[in-house]
Amino acid sequence: MSFMSEIDISAAQSALPPIEGGQRFAFVTGCSRSGTTALTRLLNKHPEICIGFERFAKVHRRRELAPEHFQPERFLDVRPEDTHYDELTGFRAFHARKIGTARVVGDKIPQLSDRYKALFRAFPEARVVYTLREPFSVAESFERRAGDPEDGWAQERGYLAAIEEWNESLRRTEGALEKRPDQVGIFCFQELMVEGNSLPRLYAFLGVEAPKSDQRDAEISLTPPARVNPALRKAVAEKADFKTYRRLLRAAAAQEQSFA
Repeated sequence: MSFMSEIDISAAQSALPPIEGGQRFAFVTGCSRSGTTALTRLLNKHPEICIGFERFAKVHRRRELAPEHFQPERFLDVRPEDTHYDELTGFRAFHARKIGTARVVGDKIPQLSDRYKALFRAFPEARVVYTLREPFSVAESFERRAGDPEDGWAQERGYLAAIEEWNESLRRTEGALEKRPDQVGIFCFQELMVEGNSLPRLYAFLGVEAPKSDQRDAEISLTPPARVNPALRKAVAEKADFKTYRRLLRAAAAQEQSFA
C-alpha cells in the first residue's frame, strides 16, 4: 500500500494556518553510525520540528536539493531519484501531520559534509546540527554491520572505511564551521544523547522552545562489541585524526559556554 493511498495529502494540508515568519531549515549530519538517526527521532518529537530520514539523500548527492523540496506536496511525493526507500509508510508517516505546520523543517543526511557548499548555496540561513562521536564506537559499529550478512551494509565498509569516513567528515565540518560559526552547531553524542546536558543548546540553536520534559529516545543502543578487536583499536589509535577531533570538541565546548 502506498503512502498516497493512506493519507489524503490535499485534505490534510488544506486547513493549515500560515506560519508566522516562515519556515526555517535545519539539517542533521555526522559521520555514519554517530547517532544521527537517534537524534532525528528526538527532534521529531518536538511539535515544531519536522526532519526527514535521508528523505532527499540522492538529491543532495547531486547538489540539487532546494527549498521547494520541503513544500508539503513535494516532501510527501517520494520519487525513485529522491532516496533509497520507496514510500513514507510506517515510522515516517507522521511527517504528513507536521510538514505543513512545523516551524523547522529539513533532513537527516550523514553524507551532508561532502556537500556543505551546495547546501549553504541553496539554504543560506540553514542550521546544521553535527553529531560528533568518538571514533572507537563508530569503527566498532561499522565493523559489526559489515560482518552481518543479513544487514545489507556493504562488507567492505568495515573499521578501516569507518576511520577514513570519520576523518573526512570531521575535516570538512571544521572547514564549514570556520566559515559559518553561527550556523554549524557541534554536538557531542555523549553530552547530547546520553547525558542530555546539551539539549537546551540544541533547541535554542534551532530557534524553538525546549520541551518541559526530557524527550531523549530510550532505545539508543550503546551495546559494546561482543569481543574486543585489537586490530580495530590499533588502527583507530594510529589512523584517526584526533587533532581535528579535539579541535571540534573545543568548539562544542565554546558553543556551550557561549550559550550558557
